[in-house]
Amino acid sequence: MKKALILGTSHSVSICKKDVNDDWRTSRIEKGRWHDYLQTEYGYEVTNISGGGVDPTMQLAALTMYLSNNPNEFFDLAILEGRATEPNVNIPDVYKEYGMNYFQLNARTKTRVNTNIIKHDVDYSYDVNKFGSISYSPLQRDGTNNKALYQTISKFVHTVPHSLIVHGINRAILTLLETKAKVVKMWKYASVVDYTSIEGKWDKYFAKELSSKWELFHDEQRQLHGLSIKDPTLLCACRHLNEEGHKYAWKNHIKPALDGLNL
Repeated sequence: MKKALILGTSHSVSICKKDVNDDWRTSRIEKGRWHDYLQTEYGYEVTNISGGGVDPTMQLAALTMYLSNNPNEFFDLAILEGRATEPNVNIPDVYKEYGMNYFQLNARTKTRVNTNIIKHDVDYSYDVNKFGSISYSPLQRDGTNNKALYQTISKFVHTVPHSLIVHGINRAILTLLETKAKVVKMWKYASVVDYTSIEGKWDKYFAKELSSKWELFHDEQRQLHGLSIKDPTLLCACRHLNEEGHKYAWKNHIKPALDGLNL
């Protein structure tokens, strides 16, 4: 059986709150996700190591650890459902006692990072917090609770350094995947970058120069802005794709692009 590896975000974890009161940590689609069609229509055995709230740095961490645990695995197809340059980053989890104690202790003693913290039995599918990291956005409602952090992140997101980190790490992921898969492709879901701004022009440049070779979608607009679905009937309460949304994305966008590869 052919094998496919999926490295994605919450859109590949397939978080889907049916109701606004559902818990996003446990409410998710188990069947009919976009990558499930790789099995039902193409006959792939699919390995999914996606995580909700991850930026490219945490995707690279998860992939590196997975490959370390499975050094002999090789895939016919690897797809990165990656990040565009979005208004959020992953940071050490300063909101938890573990994060504060761990990083303050190492700062005081100047000790090396304790690699024992990084366990090799990580559940790669969901819990990015096992890396001691959280997704932080200055746009989130409680973002101003930590004023210094809010100001720092606000000045960083969508800048040239942020763009370079996003696209540079995406490229690192893709080149690493090429050592483990015959065919490697990438697609993204929804970007909010203003490509008429100076920062947006830099972002467009880095995206083109660093990762366009692996883009699943050939249309430049789709490469930059990602796949954007706004039809409310295709979205759940938390604005992720519902079952019909996954089916729509697969049938109208992902499948036609894969068919063009003659896999």
